[in-house]
Amino acid sequence: MGIKFPTSAAVTTRSFIKRNENAVRKFIRGFVDGVHFAKTQRAAAIAIMKKYLRSSDAAMFDELYDMYIQRNIPRIPRPSPEALKTVLDQMAETDARVAQLKPEQFIDGRFFQELDKEGFIQKLWKCPCCSRSRSRRLSSSTSHGSMIRHSHRRVIFFAEYRS
Repeated sequence: MGIKFPTSAAVTTRSFIKRNENAVRKFIRGFVDGVHFAKTQRAAAIAIMKKYLRSSDAAMFDELYDMYIQRNIPRIPRPSPEALKTVLDQMAETDARVAQLKPEQFIDGRFFQELDKEGFIQKLWKCPCCSRSRSRRLSSSTSHGSMIRHSHRRVIFFAEYRS
């Protein structure tokens, strides 16, 4: 179908970013590194999911890993205006106020730009053992919840889903 859709989001206020810019920078770096780890270390990622989801159902975790980590989380989970626009368009069907909103009002991509500039993301994926994950692009479905409240104060960092 070619529909772009956000799969996960980290949301904060502009004032929090202003007061804690370095913490946000570190969070985004850790998020990118965590996505890389999950996509390149299947067994370890599944072990972590088992621990925190308190289950030992191996078949369920294999399926969960494939569906969520491999199919829905992009290698580089940078914000996507196109993916957020899909959500805004859907929300505008039931709330006319949303039709006036633009994805760029909610996205602050500068932290990803900084990681690009310093070469952090490229170095993560340059490793030969990680190259196998590069071409893997699968599709699945996902759902979303409401995320528009006080749009003038919220900033969203999210990954996109492509169907």
